[in-house]
Amino acid sequence: MFEYYLDYPYSMTSMKKLYDTIPHLGESNIVNDESLIGLEACVWSEHIDNNTTLEQRLFPRIYALAERGWSGFEYSD
Repeated sequence: MFEYYLDYPYSMTSMKKLYDTIPHLGESNIVNDESLIGLEACVWSEHIDNNTTLEQRLFPRIYALAERGWSGFEYSD
């Protein structure tokens, strides 16, 4: 689920893409799974040259991820 890799440029992982991502484990949709207690985003520092780039990649996407994790997911086909 590379949508939660925030070291990618914004053009690869936009806010809309992050918001629209439904968490899954393998082939299983885990939206209604009671054991889901949070979300995690990765930032691989070897792809980031300086603090300005880090801030540009993290914000505001990290806020969107936090909101999605806090407010839950609605899934519809």
